Amino acid sequence: MIYVFLWALINAAPMLFTMVTERRTFPKAEHIGSKYEPFLRKDRKFWTFPLALITQFVFWPRMIIGWICVSGCIIVANLVDCRRDLEKEKLSKTRRVTIQLAMAFFARMHSLMGGCVYSRVERVDVDYSKYLGKEYKKTYDGAGIHVCNHLHMYDIIHGIYLMWQGGYQASFIGKRELTHIPLLGKLVTPLESLLVGRDNKDAKEKRDVLMEQVKARQLAAEEGTERPLTIFPEGCSTSGEYVIRFKKGAFVSLRKVKPFCMNYWSPTPINPATGGGIGFV
Repeated sequence: MIYVFLWALINAAPMLFTMVTERRTFPKAEHIGSKYEPFLRKDRKFWTFPLALITQFVFWPRMIIGWICVSGCIIVANLVDCRRDLEKEKLSKTRRVTIQLAMAFFARMHSLMGGCVYSRVERVDVDYSKYLGKEYKKTYDGAGIHVCNHLHMYDIIHGIYLMWQGGYQASFIGKRELTHIPLLGKLVTPLESLLVGRDNKDAKEKRDVLMEQVKARQLAAEEGTERPLTIFPEGCSTSGEYVIRFKKGAFVSLRKVKPFCMNYWSPTPINPATGGGIGFV
């Protein structure tokens, strides 16, 4: 019994350390009802020493396996795409799909290890006649952008698998500079993301150029020549109970969008959506 307790204590140590040191993760009274409420961790009060021993019982094995998954994905991408110049050459379909399948598999495993996240796709029938008129015709095909809420740091990681599983094949907007990162750069282009310069968010003229790039990608996706973009227009992660004001980038072209709703559930009183963040844990 003492060995079981020591094992649980060692695995729960990072959580226990965070619980003791990160007092700021507790919601403050003045933030309730304010503009900061969507980002508060209202489940923080449920974290207790006994619960941490249970929920973190295999923390270190999960951590190790999770990083093995990340390393495996990087190794596959670099072996399959070992000689290509990321800036000048386009990845062949065979190599691209091979890396995509590896990313989908490792994303699934990493999500399970990172937070026991098991993803599934469910279509929800929503009546938009209030906004689009009673004569509108519902269709699920041809959208150039997938609009998704943002709750968790794993939204993108497990979303890669989630979108692949549902046949949507997620693609994102990313920084072109990511392709210059050794080893990791090979993971960027297989998703066929829209890569833009880092300065595109500074000057209005450059932001306008980005909007035109997004619009062009939407049109190409609607025509079936490119993959749709998946974006999180809220701009930041929330607690899972609120939707905050969207940024206009996905909608400025007035093209078709397909909404997605990420939702996390846990049998414990702990909300897996880490909008407020508990740091390392």
